[in-house]
Amino acid sequence: IGAVLALPPRSPYDTAILDIGTRDGVVVGDRALFGSTVLGLVSKVYARTSVVEFFSAPGRKTSVLVIHEDQAIPAEALGQGGGTFIATLPKEVSIKVGDAVVMPGLNPLLFAKVASLESSVTDSFEVVRFNNPIPFSTVRFLEIERSVLEE
Repeated sequence: IGAVLALPPRSPYDTAILDIGTRDGVVVGDRALFGSTVLGLVSKVYARTSVVEFFSAPGRKTSVLVIHEDQAIPAEALGQGGGTFIATLPKEVSIKVGDAVVMPGLNPLLFAKVASLESSVTDSFEVVRFNNPIPFSTVRFLEIERSVLEE
């Protein structure tokens, strides 16, 4: 667990600076969690600090699953900055505002919540907007999950 030393606007946009680094076993690619919500990946590591880039960083693409009733609908979340994402899905796909968006895997972690759906009657696709469920301004600590298990 690392204490957050800086968040935007004191750190670069959509990043957090933590007080843990290589001396604590942190490596590039480790996941940053807040409870059961995955927020980003470690992008830089120094001896005593590390930088976490949030998945919502502008232009960052992440494979996710939108959970609606008993269905897991694959999507690609495109970061828009500030904890927001956008995805394009076929209109026939049944999802609604409030549905959970998770990271795929054996232990799916919460990624975001569906905030809005936009389309017109002539569109074949709908634009889905996701919001990060954790306001960055409230984050004081992040748990780092190692990407590579030690032998």
